[in-house]
Amino acid sequence: MYWGFSYGTALGTLFASMYPGRIDRMVLDGVLDADDYFPGSWLASLADTDTILGRFFLYCYQAGRDSCPFWHEGGPQAIHEAYEELLTQISNDPVAAPGTRSRGPEVINWTDLKLLVKDALYSPLKNFPIMATLMEELARGNGSQFADYKNKFRKDLCSSPHLCDDPFSQECILPGWSAYDALPAILCTDASDTGSFTMDDFEQYWQVLRNQSQATGDYWAATRLTCAAWQAKAKHRFNGPFAGNTSHPILFIGNMYDTVTPIQNAHKMTTRFSGSGLLQQNSEGHSSFTGPSVCTAKAVRAYFQSGALPPSGTTCDPDALPFFGFNASLESRSESDTALLRTVIDASERFEVIPPAALYHA
Repeated sequence: MYWGFSYGTALGTLFASMYPGRIDRMVLDGVLDADDYFPGSWLASLADTDTILGRFFLYCYQAGRDSCPFWHEGGPQAIHEAYEELLTQISNDPVAAPGTRSRGPEVINWTDLKLLVKDALYSPLKNFPIMATLMEELARGNGSQFADYKNKFRKDLCSSPHLCDDPFSQECILPGWSAYDALPAILCTDASDTGSFTMDDFEQYWQVLRNQSQATGDYWAATRLTCAAWQAKAKHRFNGPFAGNTSHPILFIGNMYDTVTPIQNAHKMTTRFSGSGLLQQNSEGHSSFTGPSVCTAKAVRAYFQSGALPPSGTTCDPDALPFFGFNASLESRSESDTALLRTVIDASERFEVIPPAALYHA
């Protein structure tokens, strides 16, 4: 019994292909295209990314200035133009922020802004409002709140060794070491021959990804760059086919617009496993947990409890939208739905999908 998200769907697909007779229940949410991931091409990820950025402009305009500080009169296109103007502005003239008692001085540059956008596209419900606030501040030439935002991601080193009883504690990491170091090791070893490319090869690859997504193509290309000159090879390798007639049907879940695992991947992988089902959640972001939905939660619960797949063509709406919050108060729902929604909200707040190139976060 397994529930995998993002990279976890690659693990699930691999296991189901190798051991189809050992599947009791399997939910794969935010689905990677195994034919794209394991060979190391990594070109089937960004089909929806710029569409999600477009939803930011739409939701911001619909919500109004009181809810979205980056609001501009003239519709979503005017907000889009203001965003492009801000990218150019900060590329030419980064914003300095003086130090405070809690952090040192900062310079907010183009890369910082692009990483902020990347984070927001992964979790729009949580991060669209943050993105709007920080971009409006930058547009006014003030980077103090953005500097505070960057500082939140930094960890202090342990001041005294005797405080570090747990050697794996995030409070006790060694200088220059990061938990994210494992990510390129896994990715570059999973994929075949990702370490052999020239500078010209990489530039062509980079341009392909930039054409796929202006918002995050640059960032996504860096994933391949981490594998440059990688020599290690997997001792045991499964080369497919990634398909099978499993002992119980798999339930695939995809968001209508997913940042790095577009729903087209879920449609494709559903056809590879006999009798499997697909549920579409009508939200934006990476995996269904970034948009809490009682409808989706009920479908997953029913699947794990009884094995029943949702009917073909099932779609679920999220219970909240960026800038607008939840579409009904908890008090107006049934007691059981309220309890389930609270559980899903709690899970979504704790849930963190680490993107493959997360080590580049400022």
